[in-house]
Amino acid sequence: MSERSASSIAFALVLTVCLFGLAKPTVSAAPLQWHDLGNYREAKVNRPVGQAPGFLLLSAKAAGVGFTNRLARARMVNANLLNGAGVAAGDVDGDGLCDLYFCSLDGDNGLFKNLGDWKFKNITAEAGVGAPGMSSTGAAFGDLDGDGDLDLFVTSCGGPNALFINDGSGRFTNRTKASGVEATKFGSTSVAMSDVDGDGDLDIYVANYGETSVLRSGGSVSVRTINGKQVVTGQYANRIRIMGGEMVEVGEPDFLYINDGGGIFTKVNWTDGNWLDENGEPKPIKKEFWDLGLSVMIRDVNQDGRPDIYVCNDFQTPDRFWINLGDGKFRLIGEMALRHRSYFAMAVDFADINRDGHDDFFVADMMSPTHLLEMTQIMITNPLAKPIDELIDRPIIHRNTLLVNRGDNSYMDTANFSGVAATEWTWGATFLDVDLDGLEDLLIANGHAFDTQDLDAIERTARLGKLPAAQARKKVFLYPPLTVPNMVFRNDGGLRFTEAGSQWGFESKNISHGISLCDLDNDGDQDVVVNCLNEPPLLYRNNATAPRVSVALRGARGNTRGIGARIIVRGGPYVQSQEMIAGGRYLAGDEPLRSFAAG
Repeated sequence: MSERSASSIAFALVLTVCLFGLAKPTVSAAPLQWHDLGNYREAKVNRPVGQAPGFLLLSAKAAGVGFTNRLARARMVNANLLNGAGVAAGDVDGDGLCDLYFCSLDGDNGLFKNLGDWKFKNITAEAGVGAPGMSSTGAAFGDLDGDGDLDLFVTSCGGPNALFINDGSGRFTNRTKASGVEATKFGSTSVAMSDVDGDGDLDIYVANYGETSVLRSGGSVSVRTINGKQVVTGQYANRIRIMGGEMVEVGEPDFLYINDGGGIFTKVNWTDGNWLDENGEPKPIKKEFWDLGLSVMIRDVNQDGRPDIYVCNDFQTPDRFWINLGDGKFRLIGEMALRHRSYFAMAVDFADINRDGHDDFFVADMMSPTHLLEMTQIMITNPLAKPIDELIDRPIIHRNTLLVNRGDNSYMDTANFSGVAATEWTWGATFLDVDLDGLEDLLIANGHAFDTQDLDAIERTARLGKLPAAQARKKVFLYPPLTVPNMVFRNDGGLRFTEAGSQWGFESKNISHGISLCDLDNDGDQDVVVNCLNEPPLLYRNNATAPRVSVALRGARGNTRGIGARIIVRGGPYVQSQEMIAGGRYLAGDEPLRSFAAG
């Protein structure tokens, strides 16, 4: 670890929360009893015994979480809304219990206060965070004004996105316009927060996809011939490109907001000379990227103390892996560092999966592991044209990728060898050491309202011929639903994973999108919450019984949760490391807490 990295972490470790296990048959969530030990404090927790590792799915209704992410059938003609909505976790009122915030595409969002013992209360109205009519997609908590409590950022398909500032008691004020993050008529998806410029406060990255789908939803496009070349005109001129004689739909530019330290933000100009390409001698990019952004993760992947940025983009728009050079400059990772990429990149997560001290990462795509679906689904490819003399290329592949760090910040893809190349139509993907054996396992959220890759349905719709735009948008209803189970892959070591959804109780067939990790019962392990489409959320209690250490941080300056700090735990089964993140999940954000195996 570099001196810069070590010093960055030092200020964040003013408060370290160490949670050790006392075994009890059942666990009741309650605020912890803390003991101050100088520069850190600790509390002992009750951990369950007599149970097999895995999850227990609890009833959301019985827990008081009366919420469903609704999407009316009439609005499903906008395919971009079918990308779903997420969930954020964090202690909004400082009572020592983690609360939950759910996004809804139709109707109000929901904030649920944790009362302990797996009981929650809807406090949306008094908290002021319902965001009615916003078509909310993603959310994350983070202390954006540096006053010690958790604020809330919510993304929207159609806008405006919203920034809610917390007064410390769990009551929020909408400061979107005053803070400089107002954006309307954009299709924002996921959000991540970190101190990308190293000035001690949290900046915000928002991935954008598109307010509405055009080609996939039967939109009408105007084309003219100018100087012998066909070009798209009208309202979709920036969203549709003609390449190789075919129309290709792209997305929207992402937003990166730089914090002034008091919760006022300035949007970065992508062509200001600080964003460099990956080819040869770095050159500034000349045009902002109109990508189909689905998720973004900010992590210090090369451990130089500077947060890097990975953005997952859909279809032919390539992922962007920005390496932070310092002084406000970023460069796309070199072509030779990554040799191929997933085509439908939905989500990304980083973890040191083989405990060699280097971060690896997983990118989720949508290939099925079952023979039936593999034979009855078609992968539609529309790659961008490449110059004939281009010698270095990063080809696309229609499956997940698991990129293992070789130790020199170049990566090899072991997804096939590791058993995680195909996980169904995947949205959320999250590493979590479920059984607390020291190796991080992989959670997968799956499903879709319509299997638009179904070959039979594609043939039926093709026979309809060219339809008026209003009817073409309704062709989606001719496709069957894709109901497939969520999955969890146990890390067996040696870069091998085994699917354990049935064994570990993580196999719901609800259409699942955002996943959030959080300790809802204060027993020191991380529970899991999943937001679903037109079904109640999934609340999973983690039944791990192994000894554990959980760590939360308090920053000395504006970054009061130590976001971006790398935590290293020695003395357990392995030397383990994780990084504190805010947002970064597909449409979701974790509680600012990390758990480690201690046995």
